[in-house]
Order: sequence, then structure tokens, then C-alpha cells
Amino acid sequence: MENNNSKKIKLILSKIKNINSQYSDFFTSLDELVIPSKDALIEDIYNNILLKNDLFSEFTQISNKTIMKLEKDQLFERIISQIKSYPDKKTIYIQQFLDSFEDISPQDKKVMIQSFLKLDEQSLRDQMTSLMSIFKFKA
Repeated sequence: MENNNSKKIKLILSKIKNINSQYSDFFTSLDELVIPSKDALIEDIYNNILLKNDLFSEFTQISNKTIMKLEKDQLFERIISQIKSYPDKKTIYIQQFLDSFEDISPQDKKVMIQSFLKLDEQSLRDQMTSLMSIFKFKA
């Protein structure tokens, strides 16, 4: 009888050791588990869902184009307003406007400034609008 009880106790102890070993493995795997931060999860969601989804990427492109157009329009109106307010600084404001275009060389900018200085307000506005439609605007 004692031998039988001894075997049962050994079997139970063996099972307890096995369970402890499995718990230990489980907790070790939990410790090694990489759980990203909230910011990393949000960035992952943004990259995987919003940027890769056709609808959202199209909307983002439209938004970027709208922002660029607003920036162009705001710059244009600000320059025109400054020229009206301070006509003696017209050269400076025209230079600021021309600096917003990557494709115009410095020599061409000098020539344009000289020709723009001779224009009245409406002609200047027309010439500037024409430049905005021809050359790439730099934000």
C-alpha cells in the first residue's frame, strides 16, 4: 500500500514539476513578447491602413494639392498686398515671390525683377499669375 501511495505521490510531484515548467516557459515567453507603445501602434495603423488604402491615399493626395494651392494663393496675395502697402520695397517683395520657384535661375530672376518693376499693379498681378502656372512652386 505504501508503495502504491509512494508512486502516486511521485506521479503527482512529476505533474506539478511539469506544470511549473510550463508556467515558467509561459512567463518567459511573455517577458520576451514585444508590445509596441501606443504611438508605435498609431503609426503602424497610419502606415498600414491609411497610406495603403486607395481611398485614403487619394484623399491625402487631394489634401496635399489643396494645401499647396492655398500656400501659393496666400503667398501671392500677401506679396501683392505688401507691394500695395509699401511700393518703395517692391523689389524685395518681387524677389521673395521669385524665390518661391525652384526652376528660375538667379540671372532670370534679376531680369524679371527689372521688368516687373516697370509694370502697373494689374499687369504685375497677371505676370505673377502666369509664372505660378508655368513654374514649380516651392513651399
